Amino acid sequence: MTIRELAALAGVSRTTVSYGLKNDPRVSPKTCARIQALAREHGYTPSPIINTLMKEVRAGAVRHRKYSLAYLCTRGTIGGEPRYAFERAMLMGAKLEAEELGYDLELLDCTPSNIDERQLERILIARGQRGVIVGPTQEHHGRIQLNWQNFSVVCCGFSVEEPQADRVTADLFAAFTDGLNLILSRGYDPVFAVMDPQTNLRLGQRWLSVVSLQQRLTGSQKVQLFSNVTEALPSLEQLVKAGKTPAIFGQSNCLNQLRDHGFRVPEQVGLLAFDNLPDVPEAAAIIQPHLLLGRRAVAQLAMLVERGSRGVPETPCRISMSCGWQEGATLPKRSK
Repeated sequence: MTIRELAALAGVSRTTVSYGLKNDPRVSPKTCARIQALAREHGYTPSPIINTLMKEVRAGAVRHRKYSLAYLCTRGTIGGEPRYAFERAMLMGAKLEAEELGYDLELLDCTPSNIDERQLERILIARGQRGVIVGPTQEHHGRIQLNWQNFSVVCCGFSVEEPQADRVTADLFAAFTDGLNLILSRGYDPVFAVMDPQTNLRLGQRWLSVVSLQQRLTGSQKVQLFSNVTEALPSLEQLVKAGKTPAIFGQSNCLNQLRDHGFRVPEQVGLLAFDNLPDVPEAAAIIQPHLLLGRRAVAQLAMLVERGSRGVPETPCRISMSCGWQEGATLPKRSK
């Protein structure tokens, strides 16, 4: 658990949590006791190394670190930035956290067509980059083979198979479960869960796991699984002609695909997207915390670097962050 999550749980700011854990007189004894009880209950333990770094930040005396950090982007870059919007947000968060902690962070384009892993290792060492963040990979079993004993390393997302290092992820199982339940609670019947198999694999099969569980609970006719919108079109057309209002649970680009095929959203078909993209601002969507994931990855990496913890740990930790919710025009409650 992070201090952000503890603060959200307690309904107070991160500053109040920090003060409350230390029985600071600026926080009432009652609030201090409540924060400390929540911390014990949920296993929150502040990192002494990160606390030291943050003291420097608050004192305005952040020292420049001896080592710098690298972000390995394997999904391609455009103009010196990651190709995909979600990874650009992740990198932005990583840079913000690195700057606050006094580290330089460099983006390295490590697309499979360009990567020479031995050369990459020499570059990292020559540039003093002892901390490495491995960004999400295009394949669901992405591997980067370096001599990891030379580096502290943290991975982002579920798609990186090697190295089996500490990992920062969004809690997509909970987010997908909540999303399906929300659609059903708003009166849509049936729900079409749309995701291509490769994306499902990249997410560690969490999508299929949630859909399969929901089918067991409500029936396969209530929740139906499709690989893409085109595959679902015949069933959608039949349902709309019969006067029913189904809903799609899938990626944001499903909205334009539905409109391109003549469906009126949300009058005929509802939509809940599992990613809130800026080019579809009207969509009801799950908010994956990409920027916060980047920040948390750097915070974890900084702790490893400062402790001198290099290589792949015997028991990697997984830091899972909750997703948010964006209300949108594409999923109004249906009248019964």
